[in-house]
Amino acid sequence: MKKMSASSKLVFRRHETEISRQLNLVLQESALDNHYSLHPRRLAELGPELARSLVTFVEDAERDLESVGRNLASEGVGQKTLARISTRIRRVVASLQDVGIESLDAVDAFVESLLIGFITAHEEQILKSQEDLRRALAEAREGMGT
Repeated sequence: MKKMSASSKLVFRRHETEISRQLNLVLQESALDNHYSLHPRRLAELGPELARSLVTFVEDAERDLESVGRNLASEGVGQKTLARISTRIRRVVASLQDVGIESLDAVDAFVESLLIGFITAHEEQILKSQEDLRRALAEAREGMGT
């Protein structure tokens, strides 16, 4: 992502609270779409954290957010919830009166990085689960004498 102008960065800082509020709404609406390991108290913390990550990303275009996406997956955020988060961020930023195309490009880059990290971590979780299942089956077969 190319560097943003100071005025575009200011748009994100100025609207961080609203972005956070909207993300909290999505997270509350999607609470049942997440994995059991995601505690409701943690849900309330994720909106402000994601809004802060967006603002930080806009201010530092070189910042890698794949780790944020990976953490969302490891904490138990569901795929539907992440899709809704992505959509809500785009809609909120697009609805701002003082937003330009470079702001929307920044949102796209932010969401892309989140998704890449999330998908990578999710794939790793699936592979680990499959390996755990294979190991358990092998141990069960050994115990049965086959």
